[in-house]
Amino acid sequence: MKKFFQLLILAKCLLSSILCLGQTAHSHLLNGDDFYISNDYEAAQKQYLAASNIEPEFQSIFNQGNSLYQLQKFEEAAEAYQNAINSTILGSEKSKAHYNLGNVMLELKQYDKAISNYKKGLRENPRDKKMRENLMIAKHRKKEMEDQKQDQEQEQDQEQEQEQNQEDNKDQKQENQDQPSNETDPNEENSQDQSQENQDQSEQDSKQQESNGKDKLQGLSKRDIERLLEIAKKEEGKVLEKMRLRKNPNNKPDKDW
Repeated sequence: MKKFFQLLILAKCLLSSILCLGQTAHSHLLNGDDFYISNDYEAAQKQYLAASNIEPEFQSIFNQGNSLYQLQKFEEAAEAYQNAINSTILGSEKSKAHYNLGNVMLELKQYDKAISNYKKGLRENPRDKKMRENLMIAKHRKKEMEDQKQDQEQEQDQEQEQEQNQEDNKDQKQENQDQPSNETDPNEENSQDQSQENQDQSEQDSKQQESNGKDKLQGLSKRDIERLLEIAKKEEGKVLEKMRLRKNPNNKPDKDW
């Protein structure tokens, strides 16, 4: 009988301890809610952590993730939301945690993970409009990031190509400077050829004129040549006479009596 009473007392103590622990976890959860409502997210996070350490239930872990999100501790918040997902079997609770985890990944610009979590949340709750809207936002931002990355890669390729072209041109100039100047410019060579052709043509024309003059003289008879010489002498005499008169204008010619 004595043993029975001892066991009964021990059972009451154990039950009291369990009830006491349950109330303590719940009280921490309520305190955390009060701090969260007053925007004291640091204090709220500590209360939710204390509650989850005593009794790791979905709500205390999920709320801890919310507090960390408000503090912009996104990586720690992501870990808390993942723990909340693992702590429950209810689809509604999983959907809420996937939605918030997707939002964290959106902030971290990890768009593939954000899209994955939104899709998982929609499988649990297909009617969630906000989750569907955020899924579209995540897809749009992913496309923008990929397009921006592609543009940057194209700009880098163009810059590298320009640098390579400049380097090639520099090397080509250096090679041209190093080579002996045996080769002449085609334009200059053509000019020289043209000049030589003109000179040759001029000499040929001169020879042709000289040949024509000789041919004309050769075509005259001896008598004609003598007459031309006589005419030339007379013309020369007239010219000399005119020159003499100009030098001595007052001298009168002698009369021929």
